[in-house]
Amino acid sequence: MLSMETPNQDQNQNPNVNPDEDSKLLSEIRGENSAMAFFKKALLFLLLVGIIIASFWVSFQLGKKILVPVKKMPKTQVAIIIPEPPPNIAALQAIEGIEEVEAVKAPPKEAVKTVAVKSTTYYPTASPKYYKVQAGYFLVKSNADNLAKKIKGNGFDTYVKRVGRGWRVQVGAFNRKSQALSVDRALTAKGFESIIVYE
Repeated sequence: MLSMETPNQDQNQNPNVNPDEDSKLLSEIRGENSAMAFFKKALLFLLLVGIIIASFWVSFQLGKKILVPVKKMPKTQVAIIIPEPPPNIAALQAIEGIEEVEAVKAPPKEAVKTVAVKSTTYYPTASPKYYKVQAGYFLVKSNADNLAKKIKGNGFDTYVKRVGRGWRVQVGAFNRKSQALSVDRALTAKGFESIIVYE
């Protein structure tokens, strides 16, 4: 006898499988899929957060090396030796009792002045200027040497220096104009003409 199936039943349905077990199996598969999907989403989220943190860290390290100002150099100390005044000042004071020359104390040879300098290398912008007593200017060196010998014979320290196209006979270089004027007067008293040049 043939059994008739009811229209509600599926024709392909296995009569051995219980419909309750089938629904339980489907719900377990869906539960595993939803747990796996949640795990994948959480893992993806953590990966993206890690990439963002790593990119911030890399940009911070690069910025620290590129944008941070140069470190300040420590202040260095430079020792400057203060020179003694030229010996011709003492010679002038002895000549004919000239008393207008200001008394200049010579610092001891060991006198050292300490100055704080910001940079390690110091380049002066301009050389210092002096009041120079010029006793003559000659185009021929032998003429300059002859005048220098005459002036030295009268007790002055002289030297011949090449300036431009000629030779200068110079009797000292001074920081103060009053010192140069005293030497100029002493030369005039001995019969020599001279001028004061500031350079």
